[in-house]
Amino acid sequence: MAEIAAFDSKEFTRSKPSYEPVSGQGLRRKYEVTFHTPLGIGALIKDKNAFRDQFLKETKNLVQQFNVKTKRPLYSSNALKVELGLPGAIAFTDKLIHAVEDHIEMVHATYAVLPPKDVPTVTVGGLRCPKEDIPTHKFMRVLNPMFSYISAWSYFGKDRPDSTIQVDSFSSKWTPAWQDLLNRTSPLSTLMATNVTPTYVVQIYSHS
Repeated sequence: MAEIAAFDSKEFTRSKPSYEPVSGQGLRRKYEVTFHTPLGIGALIKDKNAFRDQFLKETKNLVQQFNVKTKRPLYSSNALKVELGLPGAIAFTDKLIHAVEDHIEMVHATYAVLPPKDVPTVTVGGLRCPKEDIPTHKFMRVLNPMFSYISAWSYFGKDRPDSTIQVDSFSSKWTPAWQDLLNRTSPLSTLMATNVTPTYVVQIYSHS
């Protein structure tokens, strides 16, 4: 049975408070982003059926333990935050991960660090597109919607065992990274397309 490598991504941001004077009101606090990176996580699952059964069983137990009002088999992080608040969502997720960790063979993390002070701009464009320099902070934000497949591409930067690859939804222009991932895999099915052209596509791949 082929293993499953599943990939998703989120923004990872750190901020610090700063204060600015407001006429007649004193100081107003605002938050300034001091660090930002897209963060991709891949999990290699040995037995998808055993993982699924344990995941659903433990989720059901945790729903009762945390007295979650809205009953469903799966919860997104945002849904848990709405139901339980951030501390409760973290505790729920931590218990769930520990319950299924024996079925996870490895975790692959991908991130990008480009300090604007050292790298003020990034050159983008290329194949049949004009090149231009854009601010680094803007480039890092542009990476966010496509980072789930970049995480999968990063995972295959070295030889890996045969596996079925599941990539969460993303939107992206056609990139060398995407083409390289296509060259290493064979498309099985399209899950969702966010554009009528093949420029934006989400698929499951089988690596062989």
